[in-house]
This record gives sequence, structure tokens and C-alpha cells, in this order.
Amino acid sequence: GLKTALYTSPQLVRYPERMEVDGRVVSDDAFARGVSAAVEAGRRVNAHRVAAGERAYTITPFDLLTAAALVVFAEAAVDVAVL
Repeated sequence: GLKTALYTSPQLVRYPERMEVDGRVVSDDAFARGVSAAVEAGRRVNAHRVAAGERAYTITPFDLLTAAALVVFAEAAVDVAVL
């Protein structure tokens, strides 16, 4: 079958529970890697914007966690992701 992913919001207790792969909440390590990659991507985008004389984006927690989910799902090589 297909490898699936699900991203939901809000979480009930912990942020990682927003992300599931094949029906299981992602590991804390996978979550941390996703968040780190999303933070770094946001930093790079804003550095380019500021260098170009543009205002930096305000990155919300929802933005960060959604980007992190995309990273986690890409690393897990899912076939289908529901956001």
C-alpha cells in the first residue's frame, strides 16, 4: 500500500502529535530535525529578504510547524500527505 502522512492542528498535548506517518505520531528526533530545518529555511529566506532591502517575514508557530511537517514527510518518503 501507500505510505501516508497526516498533519493536523491543533495538538492536544505535544507538538509532535500534529504529524503522523502511517498512522503513528512521528518520533521526537524526526520532529526535532523537521523543526531545525524549518527554522534554518526561515532564517535563510529572511536573510535574503533583508539583504535585498525587504522586510523580513514574521514566521508564526503555525508556519514553522507546517514547514517542519513537510520536511518530516519528505524524509519519511511518504506517497501521500494530507495537510
